[in-house]
Amino acid sequence: MTALIRRQLKRADELHARSMALADQALSLDFQCRQPEGRRKLEEAFKLERDAADLLRGADIPELSRAVYHRSAASLAIQVRDWDEGTRLIEQGLSGNPPNLIAAELKELRQGIAAKRRDPAVLRG
Repeated sequence: MTALIRRQLKRADELHARSMALADQALSLDFQCRQPEGRRKLEEAFKLERDAADLLRGADIPELSRAVYHRSAASLAIQVRDWDEGTRLIEQGLSGNPPNLIAAELKELRQGIAAKRRDPAVLRG
């Protein structure tokens, strides 16, 4: 593994850790009936996780790392109802040769987005 790839993985790990801390804060705020604040934290978490996934798009990145980060970012995209980014991240995660389990989870997320796009209740709000 090259030094550049190691740096990319380290930076992605840092962004992921910050993202997961924000997602935990969002959940805590939701439990405290502070949904608007929780939503903002969740959106921040998504942006960081998306940035981490985007760092790992290169062909030389280990498949497991690349696919896992894209799955995590896609999951957060769904939580913030960003179907387009969720779909993009899923397709990126499925590109290459992701491990079977991660590929199955990404395909399940893709089906979830498709269902949400068709559900009028979700579209309203």
